Amino acid sequence: MSTLIRRKNADVVLDESFGNSWYGCYRTTDESLEAITSGLALEPRDSALTIAGCGDQAFALLGKGCKVCVVDNDPRQLKLVARRASLLRNGDIEEFLNPFGDSIGEAESPQIKARQRYFGTAGRLFAVRANLHNLLVNGEPSNIFEEARRGKYNKIYLSSCFSYGSFSMDFVSRTLQGISRDMPPGLVYISDADKFDFNAVPYSGFEVDSKQSVKAQILQLRPWMPLVLRKN
Repeated sequence: MSTLIRRKNADVVLDESFGNSWYGCYRTTDESLEAITSGLALEPRDSALTIAGCGDQAFALLGKGCKVCVVDNDPRQLKLVARRASLLRNGDIEEFLNPFGDSIGEAESPQIKARQRYFGTAGRLFAVRANLHNLLVNGEPSNIFEEARRGKYNKIYLSSCFSYGSFSMDFVSRTLQGISRDMPPGLVYISDADKFDFNAVPYSGFEVDSKQSVKAQILQLRPWMPLVLRKN
C-alpha cells in the first residue's frame, strides 16, 4: 500500500514498505548538520557529493557555498529534495522546513525542530537559497558508490550507506579503494564508523583525519559515531 501526498506542483509518493517509518520515506534526519558540515570542512571551491535522504544534508552543504550533487537509489528521495529546492526557490520557507505539514503528526517532532533551528540560524537559509544554482539532483536513481568513483568530488558524505546495505568490511575496503583511486584530495564523511573496523583504512587509499573526526564527534550525539577519512 502507498500513500500519495500532493503539494502544489509536485507529488511525493510514500510507500509503507520502505524506510524508517510506516510511510517509507526519509522525511527527516537525526544526524547533526553541524557535525557534517564541520567534519567535511566545506569551502566554496568544493564539489560535494551526498546521499539524498530528506535533503537536509544536501541543503546544509549547499549553504557553505559549494557545488552539491545529490544521488539516491530511491526516486522518492530525489523527488523530495527537488521539491524542497523548488519551495525554497519560490520563497515558501514554511513548507520547505516541513514539506509534509502535520498530515502525519510530526510537525512538533525533535527532528523538525532541529531542522528549523539549524536553518533558522545566522542567515543559513539565505545562503542556501542564494546557492541553489549549484545544486544538482540526479534525475534517475543511482548508486552513490559508483558516482563517488567518477573522481568529480573532493567532499563526499556517505552517511550510513555501508551499514544500511549490511556490507562486509571487505566490501567497504574495496569500495573506498575504488573511490580513492580517482578522487582528488579531499574528505569522506561516514556517519556510523563504529560499525566497522577501520584499521583496514590505510590500505584503502585513505587515512583517518583525527582532527576532523573529533570535530564531528563533539557535535554529534549517539547513536551516531562519525569518522572523517582524508585522501591526500
